[in-house]
Amino acid sequence: MEEEQLPQMWTLGKAQEYLKEEKGIEIPVVTLRSWFNELEKQKVHTLPRTKGKRERVLSQLEINIAIFIYEVREKYGKKIPNEIIAEYVREKFPEVTYFEDENSADSNTMDILQTEERILRAMGDLLNEKMDQMRNEIRQEYEEKERLARLALPDPAEKEAQERVAIRTIQLNIRDTERKITRELKNEAEEKWNANPIKTGIIIKKEDTAKKLEFINNYINDHIDERMKAAFEDN
Repeated sequence: MEEEQLPQMWTLGKAQEYLKEEKGIEIPVVTLRSWFNELEKQKVHTLPRTKGKRERVLSQLEINIAIFIYEVREKYGKKIPNEIIAEYVREKFPEVTYFEDENSADSNTMDILQTEERILRAMGDLLNEKMDQMRNEIRQEYEEKERLARLALPDPAEKEAQERVAIRTIQLNIRDTERKITRELKNEAEEKWNANPIKTGIIIKKEDTAKKLEFINNYINDHIDERMKAAFEDN
């Protein structure tokens, strides 16, 4: 008759070594003990015990539960309430069993309704914490966008100063251009005058300077607007 194969069992210490070596998961023995104590407290699951020493041991089921709790805490954070984890274990592992240990009866047993109320309250607190975090992130994002928008707008005082500089530059350009064109027109007028100057005097003829100045001024006045317009159109 073929001998029946007994399921593999691990003590808490051996389970810690197995999880580290075979699964790459480091869970201290004290943490494993705490997790399963909490499952017993929540009346979800009781660890099996050896017949003689009554030492608590872990089967493959408890190994799987330990891995599941580890992954839940890694995903949702270390502060997730024990009541929520206990409910997760109850849903994930329908084969879990709980029985009262006659040597260590739980003196702090709760009514089922009280337990559910605590779970709901813990879940509500967790949800509120997530909502507060989300609101803070949205507020910070809005404030950052507002700050960047303010930086993108030109400073009124700086804009006014830039406009004054631009106006002053234009004024100087107009003045310099006008002086340059005036000199050019003056030289042209003098050349025209010298080609046919008006002289005065009966005996001694000499250049009529008054007429010359009048001729030059009239020449400049007649041509300055046209030359200025042409100069700025070219630019």
